Amino acid sequence: MCALENAGIIILKLCDLGITLEFLKIPVSVGIEDKFIFVDSKESLEQYKELLEYLISRHFFKGTPSFLP
Repeated sequence: MCALENAGIIILKLCDLGITLEFLKIPVSVGIEDKFIFVDSKESLEQYKELLEYLISRHFFKGTPSFLP
């Protein structure tokens, strides 16, 4: 068994070659400390963004070179 991530072209190229494969949706979760989200739709990307902002706000401080207003 192997895993492939579809980057938008894999299925098309396999079809061009006459290869058919069964593709399964595999749930993906992202967790930071005690906060977890399941990435299963475009809407969940907003939750992911909020999770990253939560992380960044804890590790970067105003006035440091990495801070962008």
